[in-house]
Amino acid sequence: LVVDIFGDNKLVLSEKEKEELKKIMQKALQKEENGIQIESLSPTELPIVITMPEFMRRMKEMASHGPMSFGDFPIQPTIVVNANHPLINSILQEKQEDQQTKLVKQVYDLGMLSQHMLEGQNLTAFIQRSIELMKEKK
Repeated sequence: LVVDIFGDNKLVLSEKEKEELKKIMQKALQKEENGIQIESLSPTELPIVITMPEFMRRMKEMASHGPMSFGDFPIQPTIVVNANHPLINSILQEKQEDQQTKLVKQVYDLGMLSQHMLEGQNLTAFIQRSIELMKEKK
């Protein structure tokens, strides 16, 4: 990691690698380009940070407290990918597309889990994928 004198994190990926990573993430997560941002965060930060626009969070919260019809309002989170995290680099270096997709989904679900946004079938899929990944490491 390269740090300048002001303590800002420098992006360790080239522009080409950054674009490739964004395409990998979009394909694996089936997300639009504007929903994924590649940022240079500290390598000790999470590999993916999920944020939800404040108005969406408030709408969901209001819907949970009353008879409003916003309960099924789709959440469009912003996905911030920490390009300096070692796990993100290993995703970029992975040659097998199915393994790459599995790793992308895993770090995405970890980001969703950290924001208490992973539930139902997605949570079950995360648990099953976690078990598979641990078996592969043996």
